[in-house]
Amino acid sequence: MNEKIKRLYCRLRRPPQRRNIDHPIPAIPSLGINKRTLASAGLYTFMFVLCAGHLFLMHYTLINTTDTEAPMRHYEYWDNAASVILDVSSLLVLFLLVTGRRIRPSMVLLFMVTLLWSLSNIIYSRFFGVYISVSAIAQISNMTNSFMLECLLDGLSFSDGIFFVTTVLFFLCYKNVSDTRVKWKSLAWWLLPAAFTVGFNTYAVSIVAKENYEHNSFWWNMNRRYYSPIQSTLSPQLTNFTSGSLRVLVTATWSSLTSSRQLTAEERKQIEDMWQDKSRRITPGRLRPDITNVVFIIVESYLSLTADMNVGGTEVTPYLDALRRDSNVYYNAQVRPDISIGESSDGQFIYMTGILPLKRAITINKAKSITLPGLASIIKENHPDMEARMVIPTLPSFWSQSEMCQQYGFDRLYSAADYKDGEYGALNDEQIFDLAMDMDSITAGPFFSVILTMSMHSPYSHAIETDTILTDKSLPEKFCNYLTAAHYTDRQIARYIESLRRRGLYEKTLIIITADHHAHDELLDMKGKLTKDTPLFIINGDIDNSTAYHGPCHQLDVYTTILDVLFLKSKWRGLGHTLLNKNYVPSVNENTHSVSEYIIHGDYFK
Repeated sequence: MNEKIKRLYCRLRRPPQRRNIDHPIPAIPSLGINKRTLASAGLYTFMFVLCAGHLFLMHYTLINTTDTEAPMRHYEYWDNAASVILDVSSLLVLFLLVTGRRIRPSMVLLFMVTLLWSLSNIIYSRFFGVYISVSAIAQISNMTNSFMLECLLDGLSFSDGIFFVTTVLFFLCYKNVSDTRVKWKSLAWWLLPAAFTVGFNTYAVSIVAKENYEHNSFWWNMNRRYYSPIQSTLSPQLTNFTSGSLRVLVTATWSSLTSSRQLTAEERKQIEDMWQDKSRRITPGRLRPDITNVVFIIVESYLSLTADMNVGGTEVTPYLDALRRDSNVYYNAQVRPDISIGESSDGQFIYMTGILPLKRAITINKAKSITLPGLASIIKENHPDMEARMVIPTLPSFWSQSEMCQQYGFDRLYSAADYKDGEYGALNDEQIFDLAMDMDSITAGPFFSVILTMSMHSPYSHAIETDTILTDKSLPEKFCNYLTAAHYTDRQIARYIESLRRRGLYEKTLIIITADHHAHDELLDMKGKLTKDTPLFIINGDIDNSTAYHGPCHQLDVYTTILDVLFLKSKWRGLGHTLLNKNYVPSVNENTHSVSEYIIHGDYFK
């Protein structure tokens, strides 16, 4: 009996045994989770890696398929790795704060943002060759245009299927993770990638400072390389790669909000020293030709190589080739594009102002709110009775055409909304020249007309509807489709110029034909096989070809040359140089870019 009581006593004193599932397991403070969610933590880590993978894929796709401002160095790859981890970590912390520190919905937001940002940049780069900028985001409404949507869809590649794979993997992980509320102190882990980023940036600057003899201050180099908008202006591709998307977007946003500023005395002097030098901008002793009208045709994506080119026995641009051979026509086949990331809008801006576009931003976003020396304004100052109009193939809202038309000094803008029933998203070249001819016919007095074409625009996945399809088995299909479009546009230009002849306007009309920019060789499946040279025709300009310059020049020179041809009185002659001077000197350099930036940001003409 005593033995039984003793065993019972020992049993009562023994701690009760619990099953492992009920046993309290110590939490892991650093992660804010316990062992029940350890498997989820592993899956969450993998999901984080997938998100970072999106940004790595974006950066390396762009850096390998687009031009960088300088050769890549080893430390820039380390900077990129650190910046990607910092970007993903910063976004995750932001989404945790938004969702009340719940990690499951935060990871969904992180995955969606990185996927969309990466895919958007890759597709955008196939058309524009650069990263998406803040100013490009401001023009997002253009993406609702059916024509642009068609272009974007054409820009999709089979390799983009990798995003489908990452989506499937993420979804599988998402199904097997439990939701967890992260503790406040766990957010301090964000400091680790921030420290890594600063560390790699410091390493890079320690090398850069040694190479920079003028400014060897560590802090000057750190700010200039990673935080200054000036670096993004000079090297937008490298800056995006080394600093990451978030830092560039934040810097660019801040810069755009504070970019309107008072010019310093030194900057103003630099501007005036350049444009007030008329020695390369005016040809002395010229007489004004007997011109009452001016027609400026800006052809979409027009390459000089189409001249005298035959495909399958058919001449690509027979009418323009005939003009080129006319001794009374000035022709230059080596006009180098000066556009930036604004592409077509940059081409218009250069021709209409004689100023270079911003390097790291969509110029029109800034230019539409400042005072500009528009070509139309200067022509009307010299000829008050002249009507100035622009005829475009899109709607007025596209690339802020309506606002920019006013900035350049045009009286009227005619667009796709004015063509017949006005239901066209984008006019083809037959329609745009029909509209231009209609406007010519109802104009009683002299006029200045700018006509933009569209049919040579990408995509080139199919041939434009035309009676003549150019094919050659030795050439890529997309390149043949481009040449077919050029043949079609050539016919429409011929039709328009002949209409001027029938109306008796041709002889007294100065006609300029040039390109808004080059066609991208990679979109034609001709990467590395084409030059960027675009042509320039000046018809009825009374130009002595023996004393004019016909070598390599710039888009910037067209504005100045037009003022010179028309012998217009204007203090402002643009930043270009006239092509009527046989002793032409290239007009575009770093100083020209700097002065253009000062003019735009400082609202110099206000």
